Amino acid sequence: MKRTDGKHAEASGAVKILFNMLYPLITVGAVLLVWYLGSLAAHSAIVLPAPAATLERLLGLLRAGEFWRSFANTLLRSLFSFCLSFLLAAGLGVSSRLFGVFRRLIEPLIAIFRALPTVAVILLLVLWMSPGGAAVAVALLVIMPTLYAALLSALDNIDQPLFDMCRVFGVKRSRILGRMILPMLLPEVILTLASGLSLNLKLLVAAEVLSNTAHSLGAMMNAAKIYFDTAELLALTIVSVVAAVLMEWGIKTAAKPLYRWKDAGGRV
Repeated sequence: MKRTDGKHAEASGAVKILFNMLYPLITVGAVLLVWYLGSLAAHSAIVLPAPAATLERLLGLLRAGEFWRSFANTLLRSLFSFCLSFLLAAGLGVSSRLFGVFRRLIEPLIAIFRALPTVAVILLLVLWMSPGGAAVAVALLVIMPTLYAALLSALDNIDQPLFDMCRVFGVKRSRILGRMILPMLLPEVILTLASGLSLNLKLLVAAEVLSNTAHSLGAMMNAAKIYFDTAELLALTIVSVVAAVLMEWGIKTAAKPLYRWKDAGGRV
């Protein structure tokens, strides 16, 4: 009986894995079908090239050294701006959680940053900074308030009575941090990192397009738009989307051991 149950569980697990693999393929297939039908209806490679033509252009880009140089510049610029945004948001979030006065002072500024029109900010920053610096600054101004709000929400959800009880009973601060605070913060922080990193890349590419940052994906998109090379524009868009998805997936995959550490109560 136990062997039968075990085989049934293995079969159910295999079916679940199979369906998890099929769902994305079905979605991608549906998108490609709509894209192909749209290209037939457009009757113009400038308006909407066929998926095959875009794939051919994508393969051509992957063989070009200039593409990889531009891609690396954009990726490094994105990682740099995101790290700055996260560190600043974490510092402001912890300060706001500990000091009520600081929180009341910083909240109007965060609200202003969140309300700033991205395009207007880019156009202003291009006048004040280099195109590359403007792209980084835009990503910082847009992403940092979002990260701040998410991290502050996670800090606010810490069980304050339990925290106070630990301090009353003289539990060491290192133990409180490792066994209570970090495990409580972990899920929210990981989700914030994963979603913020992919959003940051998309914002940075948009900023590169508007500021025409040299040797970047944004500059290549801008050139493709000027020359009406829709196939290359779509190919570059696919690259940025795939890079953002892979970055988000990589963060979540790398965080799986941390989830096991959280479930173990912060024990190594």
